[in-house]
Amino acid sequence: MLNTTQQGIALVDAVGDAGLGLMLDTFHMNMEDQSIADAIRLAGKRIVHFQANENHRGFPGTGNMDWPAIMRALHQVGYFGPVSLEPFRRDDQRLALPIAHWRAPAEDETPKLKAGHALIRAALDFAEYAQ
Repeated sequence: MLNTTQQGIALVDAVGDAGLGLMLDTFHMNMEDQSIADAIRLAGKRIVHFQANENHRGFPGTGNMDWPAIMRALHQVGYFGPVSLEPFRRDDQRLALPIAHWRAPAEDETPKLKAGHALIRAALDFAEYAQ
C-alpha cells in the first residue's frame, strides 16, 4: 500500500518500466505529503496523470489549495499531460452521503465545473507566465 508521493516514486523506480508512472491526486497529497508543490517537483517526469481536487474534494476554488503554487510546480517539471477534476458534492449534509457520491447530481453542476476549470486553467497560465 502506497500513501506518499515518495513511496510511489520508489515503486516506479524499482519497477523501472517506461509504462509505469504516477497519478497524483491533490486531495490525497494534501493528507500525506508535507508540501504538494515539493512532492510534484520530486516526482518530476514520473507523473503521467494529475487530479486537481480541493482539500475537501469539492470544486476547485472552494477549499484551501494553493493552486498557483501547485500549477507552478507542474510547469517546473514540464508536465503537460491531463489534469482532471473529480469534485464531490459537499452541499448535502445527510448522514452517509460519502457512499452516495457516485449518484447523479440533483442539480446541473456545469457552472461549478466551468468555474473550477477556469481557476485551474488560470493557475496554469499564470505558472507559464511567472517563469
